[in-house]
Amino acid sequence: MPFVYLWQLPDRPMMLGATIPVFGSTFYTHSWLGMPVQWCGLVYAYHVLRLANTLERHHPKANGSPLPLNLNFSPADWRRLAELITVSAQYQQFDKGELKGTYPDSLTDFQKRNPAFINPEDIAVNVLALNGYDPDIKTVPVRQGNRTVVISSGAEISDVQWQGNRLRFTLRKGLAANIARRQKSKRLRQRLLNFWSIRTFHRILERKAREHGVPLVFVNPNGTSRTCLVCGDCLRGQDKECPSCGLNRHYVAAINIACRGQEKILVGVMPQRGRVL
Repeated sequence: MPFVYLWQLPDRPMMLGATIPVFGSTFYTHSWLGMPVQWCGLVYAYHVLRLANTLERHHPKANGSPLPLNLNFSPADWRRLAELITVSAQYQQFDKGELKGTYPDSLTDFQKRNPAFINPEDIAVNVLALNGYDPDIKTVPVRQGNRTVVISSGAEISDVQWQGNRLRFTLRKGLAANIARRQKSKRLRQRLLNFWSIRTFHRILERKAREHGVPLVFVNPNGTSRTCLVCGDCLRGQDKECPSCGLNRHYVAAINIACRGQEKILVGVMPQRGRVL
């Protein structure tokens, strides 16, 4: 945990989830203190995800080990940590030019990308793993008497059992394995996936707005599809269009959201009824 940035400056979107490699220097000439090297963090994040999956299947208890469970993290907490590291790496990627898709070996001040520039394989692996597609090979050793049989597969291996001289097991690949493994926490999983997509979209939107000098505010969309700001009529129930002017309900909501944003940007200036700002 001390190697992961869990806070962020307002103008440093790469900062949250950035990871430093060591508390030290290279040949006493170059300090790594505070300098992110995200490829190290991505490898760590991948194994944190595997830890989260293991903790979902097993529930270790304190047993006097020299490495006690002081953090008391849940599987969801570990998964969230891996997500932060992966999203930081995505922010570090180039989004245009010859280096598009790559990310840097290190960062200076969370803004300057330093060579060499790395292909996004580890980012892709973590994104797949976060969505239930672990591309790594899974191995399960199974003993019977004095012999051991080792099963290796790219799929999830479960329900392993001997039936006489036959070994039976189930392979689940991709999303099917993810659903089967987390069926007891379906609602939590859905909230986490929703949080991932919305948070990522918001952060990308904020970055693009800053790059192009466009003001950006977030507003509460509650009730924005009920009153048409063009003609003032009300939409009820399952109305798909304004009953008076025929404006699509989605356009009605978009106009009202824009006006609420204008109210925040132009303090004290209220949009006039029936006028689109």
